[in-house]
Amino acid sequence: MRTPATAIRGVFVSFIVLGLVFISIINASGSAANHGDILALDETPTTSPTSPPPLLKIHLPLVLRIGKLELTGAWINNADGAKQYGFEPGDALEYVIELKNDTGFDTTSVKVTWDQVGPCEQKLVINQEFVLKPGTTQVIANEVASNCYGVYANSINLIYELGTESINFNSVVINTSSVIVASNQGFDDCGLPNASQMQTWWDESPYSTVNIYLGGVSAACPIQRDAGWLYDVSQQGWSFILTWVGPQAPCTSFNHPMSRNVATAKQQGRDNADAAVAKAREKGFLGDLVIYYDLESYSNGKDDSGCRAAVASFMQGWVERIHELDQRAGGYGAACTSFMYEWADNVDPPDDVWFAHWYTNDYDEDATVWDVPCIGNDLWANNQRLKQYAGVHNETWGGLKKSIDSNVLDGHVSAILDVPLPASSQLGSSSESSSEILKVSEPAIADFQLLTNRAGWALRGGNLYITKDGGNSWQDISPSAETLTNILGVHFQDSQQGWLVSKNLKDGRISLLLTGDGGMSWQEISTLLSKPEEVYQIASASLEFIDAQTGYIAFRLHSSINFSLGRLFATNDGGLTWGERMLPLGEPVKFLDSQRGWTSGGPLDEIYYTEDGGQNWNLTNNGSPEILSSESAGTKYPSQTLDEVGEALESVVALKMVDDLTGWAIVQDGSCTGFKPQAGELVPQGAPGLLCESSSMLMTTDDGGVSWRDISPGN
Repeated sequence: MRTPATAIRGVFVSFIVLGLVFISIINASGSAANHGDILALDETPTTSPTSPPPLLKIHLPLVLRIGKLELTGAWINNADGAKQYGFEPGDALEYVIELKNDTGFDTTSVKVTWDQVGPCEQKLVINQEFVLKPGTTQVIANEVASNCYGVYANSINLIYELGTESINFNSVVINTSSVIVASNQGFDDCGLPNASQMQTWWDESPYSTVNIYLGGVSAACPIQRDAGWLYDVSQQGWSFILTWVGPQAPCTSFNHPMSRNVATAKQQGRDNADAAVAKAREKGFLGDLVIYYDLESYSNGKDDSGCRAAVASFMQGWVERIHELDQRAGGYGAACTSFMYEWADNVDPPDDVWFAHWYTNDYDEDATVWDVPCIGNDLWANNQRLKQYAGVHNETWGGLKKSIDSNVLDGHVSAILDVPLPASSQLGSSSESSSEILKVSEPAIADFQLLTNRAGWALRGGNLYITKDGGNSWQDISPSAETLTNILGVHFQDSQQGWLVSKNLKDGRISLLLTGDGGMSWQEISTLLSKPEEVYQIASASLEFIDAQTGYIAFRLHSSINFSLGRLFATNDGGLTWGERMLPLGEPVKFLDSQRGWTSGGPLDEIYYTEDGGQNWNLTNNGSPEILSSESAGTKYPSQTLDEVGEALESVVALKMVDDLTGWAIVQDGSCTGFKPQAGELVPQGAPGLLCESSSMLMTTDDGGVSWRDISPGN
């Protein structure tokens, strides 16, 4: 006779088995029903008449479930078996669907389909139904690329009993890429605009070339756009600066340094060249190309010859390997503090160079690639230069505002042309695209500060103006011409006391000037930086005083838009002496008091805050930290709409409110007319030149944004 204990054990085992089978069946269907976390089974086992049984309740946690079905990937391989999304007509293709059966059963029936819709046809590339075995399975179909150019939408589906999983992406049939000499202007933007936005800027901006960050271990914003985007924007006429952001100098604090060993560094350069070319191919650049390596400033290399030797060896490996792949190699950096001139001494110097040399915060139609510090005009002199002349700033063209770097070009870039150029053996004879860009515009308004609802200052065209009557009249309070200063940043404590950070154009020092009479006179009270290698790095400054004694200066350093580099200095004696603090980003810093402050931005749009005056910083990605909740209304947007500020909010470059009713805003917009040549296109004789007009206005509201009026100084 079975005892109660035996009966209970038997029932327990039976329910365990039944429960696992039941759960396995559910999960073999992909868990599409989204069951809860606990499955409860109630049962009363058989018992003897003399022993009342306990109620047995078994709970089987779903963490015991065996697994599920997954559509883990879908892609297209080229004839060499490499993943690729752009093809020439007639290319041999391999369509791959990858599935995973983690249920533990081999009787699961599934169906997979791959539907492709193109400009000339729609076809079902894969349509199979079968029993999916345990583990990972690939379904493969061999095809050839269509003879019809354009974008192809790929839709892949895994269909099973209780659900469907899908993957969608675009591929293209596209012309091979070519290398051309671009004699125009270009921009780089960490987040590439979509195709519609690119069309707006093609039609309305002076820019014809856009930078693409292909990737690399240090790339903060690698290209996220698919091959369909590349096809669309190349059809619009754009050419491309292709950039790879790999390991940085070993004597820096970057997260991914290269090796100090010169042999290892050279091999790293070669490995990065392979990866960069492979990524360009994957994205749709199928023919000739030029790729620039982003090597950021490492000013401490002046005293570290081993660091500089490693960088030179890395660049030698980069160029050497790209040449072996029959392509053109370039390098980007700060002309002086990336020691780019040393690259010219390599056995294989870069074919083209791209200098970071910022001297303005706005578009400059007169920018040239020449007269770069530390680089003689005899180096890379034959259509081999690009120059990034303006760092991160906002520009609005055609009502579309973007945060960009601006570049002037007289060097080689990549393009996808309707009629591709000859093979790489004739790279030097590529076509030129050139058009004189004229600009009719007012000087840009760079910055401003409201002091009261009637008083404030504005920086325009390199001159500093102040108003005490709400913008009805302005007075130029720039330092005297004898000082020959370039104003980097301004802050006023009130209508009388103010500070100004300037770069002395005579001796190159960066100094702090003080006024106590509303800008009628200025006195230099301290020197912040004087070493040439440090001064060269400074692009702009953000200056703020908490009170008459406590102030901060945040300097932005030259870098690509992939990075945001800065230095922070603090004073507690009104600016007479300064001590350096830490700064995680090269962005303006806002302090609420002497200890609490924050900064935000950069390529990853991060937010950092400090509670010890900038000695240490904490990263938060959950919005402004609670300690900053007391921030005044002076940095907040008004509750009313801004419809009367330009055509739309997109035109508002900066906005500050001194109270709930009174505020100022910089509004900028522009447009272009005339002939704009597409990549590789020559300007037809007699074609109207490209004329670009932009306006920059300082506007004010005294009713919380309901109405606005132009108060621009200097008009």
